[in-house]
Amino acid sequence: MTSDSVVSCRDKVVRLTSNKPKTYTNYQIDSNKVNTDIPPEFRSRLMDLLSEYSSSFSSGVPKSRVTTGELQIRLIDPSRTVKRRPYRLSANEREVVTAKVRELEEAGIIKPSCSPFSSPVLLVKKKDDSDRMCVDYRELNDNIVSDRFLLPLIEDLVSRLGGVTWFTCLDMLSGYHQIPVQPESDRAHCIRHT
Repeated sequence: MTSDSVVSCRDKVVRLTSNKPKTYTNYQIDSNKVNTDIPPEFRSRLMDLLSEYSSSFSSGVPKSRVTTGELQIRLIDPSRTVKRRPYRLSANEREVVTAKVRELEEAGIIKPSCSPFSSPVLLVKKKDDSDRMCVDYRELNDNIVSDRFLLPLIEDLVSRLGGVTWFTCLDMLSGYHQIPVQPESDRAHCIRHT
């Protein structure tokens, strides 16, 4: 299929997006948002480093995806589908959700689907009074095989940091949107918002 493929699915038209990587311009690092506690002799080196890796930073919807792997959703019972009706939203909330869905679709993060799965979306207020769109995946999570990873001992982690003088704290903006999902798992994590 091409990036403009159209499929008819139960009288709904679905446009499939291409898996081709998109080219994005580098994010401009705002030096005013960089911690001012950094000694001046290191600040220019830090800004050069941030500028060199500016394609790794973004504001708003992520412009790139993690390239180290894809999320695989393994269902305990593959025949059990999640079909939740959408939550009731006010007219204003529907506009916000529609705009966010459109923004994610334009960024190539989501695409229309005719999967039998559907989980409802809801809006949660952030500290700055803006809205975060969340998906209620609780019912889907009940049917997912859990990954079991043992955490390393805290003492071992701390001992690895011996002699380190600089620490970096980075926040993954919209972190979940940066992790691609395996095509075989696409059908399970569909949302319903109208």
